[in-house]
Amino acid sequence: MLKKIYAIPIILFLTFPTLLHADEASRLAAAEKLLSVMNLKEMTAQILSQVKEMQMARFMSTVSSEKDKAESRAFQEKMMDFLTKEMSWENLKGDYVNLYAEVFTEEELKGLSDFHSSPIGQKYLKKTPELMRRSMQISQERMMKILPEMQKMSQEWEKKQKAAQE
Repeated sequence: MLKKIYAIPIILFLTFPTLLHADEASRLAAAEKLLSVMNLKEMTAQILSQVKEMQMARFMSTVSSEKDKAESRAFQEKMMDFLTKEMSWENLKGDYVNLYAEVFTEEELKGLSDFHSSPIGQKYLKKTPELMRRSMQISQERMMKILPEMQKMSQEWEKKQKAAQE
């Protein structure tokens, strides 16, 4: 009888890691399914394309001569190609799967997959890049409006610090 009592905790101890691993594998699979339903691969490519366009336009607006523009364009394209490669879905997928699996329970991941598979969920996903682009634009415009005041505050702080040191 005593041997049976000791055997139960030992069996549980030995099988518990297997159960945890199965639970983790199931949650990772649910996270991967959610990311697939969310079309995150395509969305990542779309966002990278938008970033590339915005960066190129901004960078090229600072260059004046045609020779400088050609050199700058080549450099910018090289930088954007590097960024596109490093931030590709193939490089990010594992990190995103782990992130979603850590943040959400398996049940939540399945619920999110169900939502994103629905017509309204798909509509939301299709509009997300536009929402992101416009949100970034709003933030940039707001920053441009407040930047002079922030610079003024910073200059005042620096003057105050210099005066305190003297």
